[in-house]
Amino acid sequence: MRKGGDSLPLIILFIVGCIFFLPSKVIDLREQEMLFPLIGIILYLAWNIFHRVNRAVGITIAFIVVYALFTFTPIGYRFILMVSVFSFLYYAVAMHYEEISRHKTLIMNILCIVALLNVVWIILQVNGIFIFFKPINDIPTIETGFFANRNEVSVFLACCLPFFFRRWWHLGIIPILAGLVLAKTLNGLIGAIIIMAIYGIILNVRLGLSRKTLTVCIAGFLIISAGAYTKYVHGGGIEARASAFKKAAELIYEKPLFGWGINQGQYVIPLYLNGDRQDVRYVKWAYDKVIYHEDFKRLYLANPERHKTDNRMWIRLHNDYEQWAIETGIVGLLCLLLIIASHLYAYVRTINRDTIAGLSVLCLLLSANAFFTFQIGRFAFLTVFLLACIQGAYLLQKRRNQS
Repeated sequence: MRKGGDSLPLIILFIVGCIFFLPSKVIDLREQEMLFPLIGIILYLAWNIFHRVNRAVGITIAFIVVYALFTFTPIGYRFILMVSVFSFLYYAVAMHYEEISRHKTLIMNILCIVALLNVVWIILQVNGIFIFFKPINDIPTIETGFFANRNEVSVFLACCLPFFFRRWWHLGIIPILAGLVLAKTLNGLIGAIIIMAIYGIILNVRLGLSRKTLTVCIAGFLIISAGAYTKYVHGGGIEARASAFKKAAELIYEKPLFGWGINQGQYVIPLYLNGDRQDVRYVKWAYDKVIYHEDFKRLYLANPERHKTDNRMWIRLHNDYEQWAIETGIVGLLCLLLIIASHLYAYVRTINRDTIAGLSVLCLLLSANAFFTFQIGRFAFLTVFLLACIQGAYLLQKRRNQS
């Protein structure tokens, strides 16, 4: 049997299918019938990704899918379905990168145009002109562009910023930065500032400028930009988020190895942070969804000090890394970090590496918020696509060197 062949995966899928088809108290029979082909497809993709594309990604896909079954909830099927879609996207892009790279300029141009259109939309919204949708609850403005909230459009503009580091497209940098300021969120702006600083270092290497002068200029640029923004535009919610991150970390300490289960973060996090100040009906509904009832109850009662900054339900922590650690523990977090490290290795080892794609991925990783948990599909798509391009370029170089 050739390496990465079909025989062993098909045997594994047959055994897994028989096991998951048996009656279970966790998954009802009808959903088992739907899960069987889906799990089979994902494991087959994971096997091929492991052998032909990236071992870290293949291992992680297999882990999170099997773990999602062991901690299955009604929303679990949707998560598994999303994993199958993005697994196929990653595999297809990485294996066909040579064909896709021929259209790289067109893809970047489209992203630039969409980003500029978002800036136009934001400007209209700031001035009270709304197209397709309007703000609710007597909110005078809603600077979200084509997206659901300010954080999303801010991150999108920031991750598209590197695509403007090309000839003629440089003129679009100022409108993008203006859109980031108007969106009034620190998340995307900080990512954009860091990306521009790194791009400045790259230019320094290419142009041979004085290192001392460049270091001082970049440091001053970072400090002045962030300071001026928080002083005159938007102070952000850094203190509230930092407090929430610190309190939510106690959930990781309670179940450090495998966490509370896939998709359990949206239940245990808001309950633990300030469930005492939420609607009783919501608390009962969310608590019924928690898999480890007794463990959660014991932890909650043992730590009566709740998150005091506000009454919002922290369904998402706005920090993918911590939320992923809460749901999958140290094991899941290490798998995620291993994926990032493996693509960094591929990027560094690629001679004709794509600096623009690398900077865009870096911006997404710096501002990671609900991408890896597939809650925001647009960014999950862009993240997976760019990571697959980085891996595909590395694989293409290896094939050419072997031929």
